Amino acid sequence: MKQFKVPQISTGDLDKPVDFFVIKTSSGPEAHGSGGEELLYHCMADVYESSMKDITRNDVSSARKMVTIKIRDTVGGYLPQNTHSFRINHYKYPRDYQVIDVAPDTSEAGFMKVIGESHD
Repeated sequence: MKQFKVPQISTGDLDKPVDFFVIKTSSGPEAHGSGGEELLYHCMADVYESSMKDITRNDVSSARKMVTIKIRDTVGGYLPQNTHSFRINHYKYPRDYQVIDVAPDTSEAGFMKVIGESHD
């Protein structure tokens, strides 16, 4: 008989609002990316610094500009792509991050791990 496993992440851990968006391109003479942003998905996330495993797996040169977030799995409702960006609406994270990796959270069913890197 399987024993019930207490979830490691609770709703209280998802305490930072996150917006996923894509930069729309303009068909006019404006600079690339000046078409504005298109909001793709809004959710609450657990935000933490990227681990060495995440850093080495993604071969990132500047680890201090990386962040890892955990969000609820939308079961196909929204899946972050490498062409998407996200913004953590919190004063400790003042920059936008480009999605560089998305994976199911192997330690916790029902969640996804999204790794982002800032180029600011």
